[in-house]
Amino acid sequence: MAYIDWTEKLSVGIDIIDEQHKVLFQIINDLHDAMKAGQSKLVIKDVLARLIDYTNFHFSMEETLMEQYGYMESPAHKKMHKDLVADVMTLQLKFERSQRAMGVQVLTFLKVWLNEHILKTDKTFGIYLRQSGMK
Repeated sequence: MAYIDWTEKLSVGIDIIDEQHKVLFQIINDLHDAMKAGQSKLVIKDVLARLIDYTNFHFSMEETLMEQYGYMESPAHKKMHKDLVADVMTLQLKFERSQRAMGVQVLTFLKVWLNEHILKTDKTFGIYLRQSGMK
């Protein structure tokens, strides 16, 4: 059973964004699977690195769309992106310094952030993009 499930409720109505969100969900579920197998300490560094790389890729794509479509809320949205990457990098640094298991802390943080960000911020962005002609 997945730790965090994608549902249509989370769809922003823009295929490329939804598909990339699903990848983020999979990365979180990979960490959960490792935790269930007692391997979180062994894989957390890799999972955090994957998460940082993929969020940078995903956020760059979203921010390109913001510029392309003249999204007025882009400064606040970009700040949220920047803050998440900084928070995940802080978690990664804490892990590297302490080498203690942090799986539960990371999972909880990511699940809450991703759900709230998609349901509030990205949904609004998706509506704007659809109204601007993107599908």
